Amino acid sequence: MKKLGCLFLLTLLGAVAAAAGEWSGFCVGISDGDTITVLKDDRERVKVRLYGIDCPESSQDYGTRARQMAGNLAYQKIVAITPIDTDRYGRTVGLVVADGVLVNRALVESGMAWVYSQYCRVAECEEWRNLEEAARKARRGLWEQPSPVPPWEWRRGRRAAAPQETPRSVSYHGNTSNRIFHREECRFFNCSDCNAVFPSRDAALQAGYRPCRVCKP
Repeated sequence: MKKLGCLFLLTLLGAVAAAAGEWSGFCVGISDGDTITVLKDDRERVKVRLYGIDCPESSQDYGTRARQMAGNLAYQKIVAITPIDTDRYGRTVGLVVADGVLVNRALVESGMAWVYSQYCRVAECEEWRNLEEAARKARRGLWEQPSPVPPWEWRRGRRAAAPQETPRSVSYHGNTSNRIFHREECRFFNCSDCNAVFPSRDAALQAGYRPCRVCKP
């Protein structure tokens, strides 16, 4: 039944596939639960992000198990890719079918992925949401945890916790005698007549100072 459902899904998405150019290749890598690498035309390695789902990150609980399941489904197999989009990292975002199984759907059904509602917009996403809810109620996979953290929230928390670099202030010293200004790294930066201080290169130029030929600010 799963294979029939998968074939039915691909039929419904036939227009998308035709427009985007469905293709097949050999899966040569599994980055995580929702990202694989496929060898296209026996020469081009293509990163493919599974459309409409988000698996736990590698550092999260169930991240490793999601990756293992994706590997069991697709690794070292011929996979059919139906491209739907390209993400900001240049990866193909699409549907992935291996051995007649729609990998995107299977990961959700088994409790190894969330439906990425922000980006899942085809009609089948509603069915995937129902499968996610069923997995949640059955406490399958990651849903056996009392309060699993969605990966998009986990990533947001990591970014917020990352130390922020304080921008270093840059100044230029101008020689009031010869009207030449220097950058901080210049050996003439602290000359006896370098009493004019400018917050930017433009400020020095507007004050009528010329850039040093040594440090070339």
